[in-house]
Parts: sequence; C-alpha cells; structure tokens
Amino acid sequence: RIGTNLLRQGFLDVDALSTVLSEHYGVPAARLKHFDQVERAALACVPSAIAEKYSAVPLALSTRTKELIVAFRDPRDLAAIDEIAFIAGARVR
Repeated sequence: RIGTNLLRQGFLDVDALSTVLSEHYGVPAARLKHFDQVERAALACVPSAIAEKYSAVPLALSTRTKELIVAFRDPRDLAAIDEIAFIAGARVR
C-alpha cells in the first residue's frame, strides 16, 4: 500500500497517515497516543484470537454508554465490527 511505503521511506509519520486514512474512510483517527493509553477493560472485552483475526485493537470502553472504541486495519469490515460488538456486548465505534 502506498501509505505504508511512504511511512517506511520516512516521507510521513504514523499520525499523518492515520489522519489521511480517517478522512478517506470517514472515521476518527487512531493516533499513537491512543495506543499508549489503551484501557485494560477494553482489552478484556475482545479475545486476542478475534482481535488478531480482524487486526483490531480495543482502545477504550465506556460502561456508561456501553460503547467500545476499537482501531481496525479495515474500518469498512462490517463482519468484524458485528462480531466484536456481539462478543463484547457493546456498541463498537
């Protein structure tokens, strides 16, 4: 992929690539700082085999709104979103 190649060549950083991809897909960007602040409760909601299967990283969990924030390699993968929402018992954003 072109973004990965530009990243490897040093022409842009991860957050810049994330911003461009988020605009392209119409979803919020997952920046490096979000991965530094991953909540253990969010990780506990998704078995590691499922997270690995979909290249998904649970970042945060709101028990008040029953919402799980997940970073996906492909945010258009509705099957991944549905399966993780079902397993977690929470709405996935």
